[in-house]
Amino acid sequence: TTISHFSFLISHSIEAFIPNQGGGTSTRLTPNPEPRIHFIHKEHLTIMNYSNIKEYDIANGPGIRYTLFVSGCTHHCKGCFNPETWDFAHGKPFTKDIEDHILEEVGQEYYEGLTLLGGEPMEPSNQKGLLSLVTRFKERYPQKTIWCFSGYLFDRDLLGRFAKIMPETMELLKRIDVLVDGEFMLDKKDVTLLFKGSSNQRTIDVPKSLAAGKIIAWDPRDTSMSPNSKI
Repeated sequence: TTISHFSFLISHSIEAFIPNQGGGTSTRLTPNPEPRIHFIHKEHLTIMNYSNIKEYDIANGPGIRYTLFVSGCTHHCKGCFNPETWDFAHGKPFTKDIEDHILEEVGQEYYEGLTLLGGEPMEPSNQKGLLSLVTRFKERYPQKTIWCFSGYLFDRDLLGRFAKIMPETMELLKRIDVLVDGEFMLDKKDVTLLFKGSSNQRTIDVPKSLAAGKIIAWDPRDTSMSPNSKI
């Protein structure tokens, strides 16, 4: 790999996760009086990759859903069901043609909405890659829902860190209906939970939480789901 394949970032005090050239690890940029040069793989700045698209999905949100699995994740949870998606270079480029295809397909009447999985949809580079899709989806289908699964915590990470340095974070959150947050924890795995894998994870009603200024749990009674469903 030649030096032309990389971009440079000189860090003083910004804090963020940046994928390194290996694609599956990250460097935390923390306050440092001495500037340091960090290598960022150029593809991570220009285009997002995706691992898979799942049609007729009934496992990742209520109703029949159209699910996009993005590539790239720095959490590396033990017991992850999809470890191949840790690599930011895994899969295929998420192009405008793919975005257009998703928007056309999810318009079918039987689809309840769109689900974003990974990988990690809320990795900084993936936020940039998803914003157009999410924006266009809500413009075209305001009655349909967006569910997003993220290892980042809604309050601590997305609002507490990313939203302060990335405009994309709030633009996405304003359009996401339900966020399942928190890393998967193998020692807290619970197969009886609805739409999540471990008991530390939270199913958050994003519009209500943003309006209230505190976390409001998603209520399955707001959908056609059984009121006895365990969340």
